[in-house]
Amino acid sequence: MKFIISLLFVVALVGQKQTSAKSVSSSLSNLGNEIGQDASEFGHELGDEGTQFGHQASNSAINFGHEVSQEAEQIGSDEIGSLEKEVSSSSSSSSSSDSSATSASSTNFTTDKVAASTDQSTNKVTTCTCSESVDNSGKDTSTGSSSAIATASAAGSVAGSAASAAGTVAKDATGAAETVAKDATSAANSVAKDATNVAGDAVKVAHDAADTAANVGQTVAKDAANTASNVAGDAASVAQNAAGVASSVAGAATNAADTIAKDASDAANTIATNASNLAHSIAGLF
Repeated sequence: MKFIISLLFVVALVGQKQTSAKSVSSSLSNLGNEIGQDASEFGHELGDEGTQFGHQASNSAINFGHEVSQEAEQIGSDEIGSLEKEVSSSSSSSSSSDSSATSASSTNFTTDKVAASTDQSTNKVTTCTCSESVDNSGKDTSTGSSSAIATASAAGSVAGSAASAAGTVAKDATGAAETVAKDATSAANSVAKDATNVAGDAVKVAHDAADTAANVGQTVAKDAANTASNVAGDAASVAQNAAGVASSVAGAATNAADTIAKDASDAANTIATNASNLAHSIAGLF
C-alpha cells in the first residue's frame, strides 16, 4: 500500500514538472513574440521618423536654395539697373562734351587760321593742342562706357555664380537629407532585424528548456517506474519465499503429524494384540 502511494506521488510530481516546463516554454515563447513585435513597431516608427525628417530637411534645403537664388538674381538685377543708369548718365555727359568739343574745335580752327596767318610755328602748336584735347575727351568717355559695361557684365556673372552656388547648395542639402533618411531607415531595419533575431533566440531557448525539462521528467518517471517495478518484483519474491517456507513448514508439520499418528496407531495395535494374546493365554490356563 505504501509503495502504491509512493508511486502515485512520483507520477503526480513528474506530471507537475512537465506542466511547469510547458508553462515556462509558453511564457518564454509569448515573451519572445512580444519582444519581436515591439522591436518591429519601434523599427517602423524610427523609419517613418527618419523618412519624415529627410523630407523636411530636403524641402527646407530646396526652399533655402530658391531664396538664395532669388536674392542673388535681385541683387544682380539691382546692380545691372544701377550700372545702366550710370552708363546712360555717362552717355549724356559724353554727348554734352562732344557738343562742347565740336564748338571748341570750330573756334580753335578759326583761331588756328588766324594764328597761321600770323605765325606758322604757333599755328602748328595750337592745332595740335586742340586736336589732343578733343581726342582725350572722346577717349575718356569711351573708357567710362567700357568700364560701366564691364562692371555690369561682372555683376551679371556674380549673380549667375550666386544662383549656381545656391542651386548646388540646395542639391547638396537634398542629397544629404536623402542620405540621412536612407541611413535612418537602414538603422531602423537593422534594429528590427536584431530584435527579431533576439526574439527568435529567446523562443529557441524556451523550446530547448521545455524539451530538456520534458526529457528530465520522462527520465525521472522512467526511473521511478523501474524502481517501483524492481521493488514490486522484490516484494513478490519475498512473498513467494515466505509462501515456500510456509508450505515447507506445513508439509513438515503434516508429515510429523502423520508419523505421530501412525506411530500411535501402531503402538495401539501392538498393545491391543498383546492384550488379546494375553487374554487368550489366561483363558487357556483355566
